[in-house]
Amino acid sequence: MPRQRKILLHALFWVIYFLTTNLKDVAEHSNMSFTWNSVMRELLHPLGISHYLRTIFTTYLCLFCLNWAFDQRRYGPGIAVILLVYMLHTCIRYGVEEVLFPYTIGIRNYRVDIPFLYYFTDNLRNSLLPVLISFVFKAVDELLIRQQITREKQVAELAFLKSQINPHFLFNS
Repeated sequence: MPRQRKILLHALFWVIYFLTTNLKDVAEHSNMSFTWNSVMRELLHPLGISHYLRTIFTTYLCLFCLNWAFDQRRYGPGIAVILLVYMLHTCIRYGVEEVLFPYTIGIRNYRVDIPFLYYFTDNLRNSLLPVLISFVFKAVDELLIRQQITREKQVAELAFLKSQINPHFLFNS
């Protein structure tokens, strides 16, 4: 697939993801009153921006690890690295939302008395999302590559058959 088309598809996915996540948050926090201000307030909230950037970073880090594992045919180390990325996502979230944000802008996502272990186990579901997205990106990419190879193979077979037919017509006429 051409690189520009791939970038466009990824960008479209992220826009849809951000909008649907944002609309869900607006519905939860503002009793279903969808105004432009409420949508923008949720979209530009520091916790939302942190979520979006962290999800994008973790997704592409995981996708890089998947590509490495498939290219090198090293599935065991690839799975281990993906599990580390999975746990890294929660640790980054904790560091940003529970350590950095309270000291810099005075907001946090959880209460102060929540221990790290609770935070870690509670966020494993959130950390699974970038891993799953990267697997979907990889699967779609592999599917498109196989379709392109199949098309190129068919074009080559047709060209070969045409080259075999043409000499016979030239010889017989």
